[in-house]
Amino acid sequence: MNLRKTVILVLCLMVLTVGLCVAASAETIHTTDHEWGPLTGPIKEATCKKGPIYQQKCGICGTTREVEYGSPIKSAHNWGEWNVVTKAECEKDGSRNRICTICGETETQVIAKTGHNFGSYTVTVQPTCTTPGKETSTCQNDPHHMIERDVPPLGHDYGDWQDEVKATCTTPGTAIRVCSRDASHIERKTVPALGHDYSYTDQPEATCTTSGVRTYTCKNDPSHTYQETVAPLGHDFGEWTVSVAPTCTETGTEIRTCKRDSSHTETRTAAALNHNWGPWEVTQKPTCTESGSQKRTCLRDSSHTETQTVKPTGHQHTKWVITKQPTYTEEGERKLYCDDCGELIRTEIMKVRGLYGRTICVIGPRLRDSNLSPYNSDNWYMYTPFDASKDGRQTFKMIGSNEHEVGSATLTVRDGTVTFDYKVYPNVDITLEFFTIVNQMGDLHEYEPEALSSYAMVPGRAYSIEDDFGGDTNLVLYFCSRGDYTINRNVKDAELGKPYYMQLVRSMMSIMDK
Repeated sequence: MNLRKTVILVLCLMVLTVGLCVAASAETIHTTDHEWGPLTGPIKEATCKKGPIYQQKCGICGTTREVEYGSPIKSAHNWGEWNVVTKAECEKDGSRNRICTICGETETQVIAKTGHNFGSYTVTVQPTCTTPGKETSTCQNDPHHMIERDVPPLGHDYGDWQDEVKATCTTPGTAIRVCSRDASHIERKTVPALGHDYSYTDQPEATCTTSGVRTYTCKNDPSHTYQETVAPLGHDFGEWTVSVAPTCTETGTEIRTCKRDSSHTETRTAAALNHNWGPWEVTQKPTCTESGSQKRTCLRDSSHTETQTVKPTGHQHTKWVITKQPTYTEEGERKLYCDDCGELIRTEIMKVRGLYGRTICVIGPRLRDSNLSPYNSDNWYMYTPFDASKDGRQTFKMIGSNEHEVGSATLTVRDGTVTFDYKVYPNVDITLEFFTIVNQMGDLHEYEPEALSSYAMVPGRAYSIEDDFGGDTNLVLYFCSRGDYTINRNVKDAELGKPYYMQLVRSMMSIMDK
């Protein structure tokens, strides 16, 4: 029994507690019985009158409430439409206002004055040629406002000049023109005398050789005339044309005709053309001792020919033949033959040999000392490399057998050419002369002069570096001749064992290495 009463009492207390919580929530009354959670939202934005509205929820009973948190926003007015209070005029401002539908606040603005809006002008007083007029414009905003301005005078609008009194060749006249706006406005001017305006006719007309008569008549007044004599025109000849063609030996005839009168002609003689000879053609080839002949033909007339004698060529290609070698005690003999016809030209006595051999070279590396030599030789013969890239003159010793100096040689480079010459000392006799200039020693198939006659060059003659050596300026002189000599005060030891010779050889070999 007591337990039942206790349970009933507890239930009554719980019902009473819930009822009190609900009542407190409905009236938004804060009691210490709720445990409110954090603000959520805002659920309503701020207005010009209230701040933003947030929501809170009780963590015990789940009741919610609205809380204003923050300040109102004045810029959040909800304005109504503008109402014109005072209308703006041309020269006076107006005003207008509007009311916030939330808080009832009023905002007022000034309406700027409109200013005048004048339309187009209307002429009220017409201008004349010489006096101004008036025109008026009315404001479209307020027709009581008007402005007026002057219209400039129109000025005269004259027509074309008309003759009042016509001018003549010798007397002036007058002319007038009338204003199209006012016929009472007239302008007058003096027209100068016209002067004569002559044209002419020729009767009779002048010819190449006779005079004519020219009559002038004034276009302004045909009664004004005068005459003058027209001089003969002279001939106006055209180009000369051939009537009889000239030949190589005979003259011709040319004629030209006057353009004014074809019966007038002029004639002149056309000079003979002379022969236009073609090249000479050999009809009989000359020999060393007998004349030949050659003929040429005129290119204008093949019947005209000319013949002339061609002189004998002379012995152009010769060679010495030694018929008896000289010894140290007996003279020898050699004969000069023509290679072309075989004729014996002359016989010479060869002097007794000197004490030393008969080969003479220009100083330079020896064939036996140089690994650049194209020959597998132990021969002492010398060759002379030289540089022809710059103009100048180079002098070298001439060396005979047994290393004796027997003369001097010169190489001259000038204006793209090379010239070789030499001079032997007294008591030195050259019995066989040979020299040549090549790009390299390998160009020669042999080194004995008797076998190299096809390579022989002429002392004192200029040879072109471009044409004869292909533009190569690193060249080789090979002078190898035969001769007899004896030792004397000129012919002396060449001193090839001294350092200067080895230095000269090294310098020459460096030219070949380039």
